[in-house]
Amino acid sequence: MGMRKVVREGVDLDAFRSEAVALMAEGKNDDVIALASGKIGQLNWALTQLNLTVRQLMKKHLGRTTEKLDPAQLSLLLQGQQPAPDLEALLQDDEVAEELKRRQEEDKKTKKKRKPGPKPLPPHLERRRVVLEVPPEDCVCPECSALKFKCGEEVSEVLDMEPAIFFVWQYVRPKMACSKCQAHVSIAPPADKVIDGGRPGPALLAHAIVGKYQDHNPLHRLHRIYLRYGVDVAVSTLCDWMRAGHEMLQPLVAAIVRMALAAFVLQVDDTGIKVRDPAAPGGIRRGHLWGHVGDGKWACFYYTADWKGEHPQAFLRDRVGYTQADAYKGYDALFASPNAKQIEVGCNAHARRYWTELLDSGDSRAATPLKLYQKLYQVERLAKVRNLEPDGRHELRQMHSRPLMNGLFAWIVERHGAEPPKSLFAKASGYAIRQQAALQRFLEHGAIPIDNTGVERALRPICSGRRNYLFCGSDEGAKRAATMYTILGTCALNGVEPSAYLTDVLQKLAGGWLNSRLDELLPPNWIEAHPQHRTGVPAPASNAI
Repeated sequence: MGMRKVVREGVDLDAFRSEAVALMAEGKNDDVIALASGKIGQLNWALTQLNLTVRQLMKKHLGRTTEKLDPAQLSLLLQGQQPAPDLEALLQDDEVAEELKRRQEEDKKTKKKRKPGPKPLPPHLERRRVVLEVPPEDCVCPECSALKFKCGEEVSEVLDMEPAIFFVWQYVRPKMACSKCQAHVSIAPPADKVIDGGRPGPALLAHAIVGKYQDHNPLHRLHRIYLRYGVDVAVSTLCDWMRAGHEMLQPLVAAIVRMALAAFVLQVDDTGIKVRDPAAPGGIRRGHLWGHVGDGKWACFYYTADWKGEHPQAFLRDRVGYTQADAYKGYDALFASPNAKQIEVGCNAHARRYWTELLDSGDSRAATPLKLYQKLYQVERLAKVRNLEPDGRHELRQMHSRPLMNGLFAWIVERHGAEPPKSLFAKASGYAIRQQAALQRFLEHGAIPIDNTGVERALRPICSGRRNYLFCGSDEGAKRAATMYTILGTCALNGVEPSAYLTDVLQKLAGGWLNSRLDELLPPNWIEAHPQHRTGVPAPASNAI
């Protein structure tokens, strides 16, 4: 009986009893004991798998979502293990941990303690002064009856806002005619509009795009928001606006894709998205959005109706350089062919995730690789704290990260062969061994990230959005979403305020912006000319008012 069948159906006690009785009748008592031991082993394995499934489900719905582990917890788990002397030395705190700790303490000392009370309001906001007059009877000295003079003032601030205001641009085109013959009529040229024959101005179209694809408001919700301000924009009209915006932005998307594919390191990942299809069961089928982040500044996405490996292979066919992925088999052909131009980079966060699952299942052996990974990421944090350039980061990794990776894989290889093939330990160690070369690729150059989390972060807005709009109305709608996520994702990577960016760019594209100057409109270049629209999203807890 296969293990999966044991988990699903259990052990057939009647069949076991019959088989045991038959063996006992033949005097094969040792065979009966062996049979019983085998069945008990199957049941124990099945029970372990079921308990693991329950733990995973409970963690998914009730547990923590972060993968960060308490160093004290790992140290406690490691106390019961006896690693080899060379590995034990790697597991101990070193100068990296000491320097990080020292810098954290220095930061605490140098940070000015904020006075208790509300946090000051942002200084860039407009201040509208309201001067409150002192009552007349209090302007006269009660002792000598002399008039008081202003000796200072006390200012308190209240944060307020004005609701969005809709207004109408009226483009007046004077007509000119000959004063003598009343002929030869001339008229001013028409104004540039972002949609020919359409009603939205550039700021309104930008607001709708950002509202749907960054703030995750479905179009019917945007319709109701606009209706509250007295403007009835039909959902079908908003769909037309999205379609027009998609067409206008195509040249910019093509330029961003070109820059991403030419990046030194390209991170790749994908996520599913539901698409309406009347022919599919339930009227919905699963499509795919493929995400890419080049050198941490170019984000591009494209949509396909399925998850076949031929799509990324075609998209990345001509790319040359480092490509970081999570071991999806669809990428294998890009790295394995004799004439491959791309070098595979593995994702250590993905590999670490397997060990985190193993620890969550109750296997304390995972504490060793997780402790080593914790120290690897301390090296990355130290490089960031020191603000190191790629050469400096590479040198730091050679000194500290390479010995850690060597120790990690020596530990994994030593234990992998003794594990049952379907165990969680074998799953974690097998992934690491298959990806060993790719997982160590970040040691080759300081500009290569240790993991693929950059593109995972770029995919998060899609995950948030699909929980709100549930599905795309068609394949074309999903392609439009990929266009908008490309523009907005690249804005996010470069600290560009998207509404201001789209308002300006849509206006310029509508006015016939030259293709030869298209690179000026790319978010990293545009923000250099418009630094007032640079934005950073602060952490909610530490920056709350």
